[in-house]
Amino acid sequence: RMLKVADLVEDDPNERARVQFYLQNMKSADDMDIIIALGTAKEGFDWVGFNLHLSEKVLTGTRKVLAIDPSYIAKSGKLTPWIGKFWSGVAGSVKRGLEIMGIAIIDVDNRESITLKAQQSPDSVTLDNICENLISWYSGVLIHMKDELQKITRYVAADSYFAKETFITPMVQ
Repeated sequence: RMLKVADLVEDDPNERARVQFYLQNMKSADDMDIIIALGTAKEGFDWVGFNLHLSEKVLTGTRKVLAIDPSYIAKSGKLTPWIGKFWSGVAGSVKRGLEIMGIAIIDVDNRESITLKAQQSPDSVTLDNICENLISWYSGVLIHMKDELQKITRYVAADSYFAKETFITPMVQ
């Protein structure tokens, strides 16, 4: 079997454009095995738009739902932004580190999904400075993506932790 690799780190702009065109016109997830994209995010590459476009090609079912799930990541550095105290489901307690909220589209009919975005959660000091809490911040991330997401689904699947007025009310307005 041949391994198909898309190299977006390519320095030649013509070659890079050819690879991007191929990725945007893929018919199924089997058309690519690995995408190398070191540094692409720094150049303003629209990962959400790319992943939404990819989801249109590979998630062929008619029933779709948005899934969100924050995940704790152990981190102890002093210079990493937004290190704070976050819930670790594995440890069953609050731990010092980072949190990433995963946002994915699930194709219910075919039991497949594509991650749209991984968004780092701010620490409590940052949230206090902008007069928000973590739950309202989560809803704000989704509201910011609302126009793109509502083209795919109006349903959100989340842990019962999100069954709070500060998450739900802004989402339905």
